[in-house]
Amino acid sequence: MSARPSPADRRGRRRLVPMLAALLLGAPLVGLLSGCGLSGQVFTIEMHVDGPDQPSAIYYHFAGTEWVYEYQPAASWRKAANIGFGQSDLRVTDPAEGMECTISVNGVEVDRAVAAAGDEELWCGANAQSTD
Repeated sequence: MSARPSPADRRGRRRLVPMLAALLLGAPLVGLLSGCGLSGQVFTIEMHVDGPDQPSAIYYHFAGTEWVYEYQPAASWRKAANIGFGQSDLRVTDPAEGMECTISVNGVEVDRAVAAAGDEELWCGANAQSTD
């Protein structure tokens, strides 16, 4: 026969169960709120390429992400992302004369480049920094 738990054991278990539940449910929430700027400032990064003709390719990355390659994108190209902080870059290969690349942070243009005749590349970049 098994012995019955003492009243002290039962009280200890009643305290332990809510504490374990709070830890198990709270840990993922803390992890979600602490990543990628969710517990700090968030920046909206917008990238634009506009021109008279399509470029050969566009390479871009938002802070904290890998470079992405797009072959023969449209002459009018746009991407946007919300990030925590850091450097975002845009590279256009074989741009047509007059093609522009721009990067804006929270709706404010921070970089613009315009291709001249014979340019092989066009670069734009922005570094979103916390203003706290």
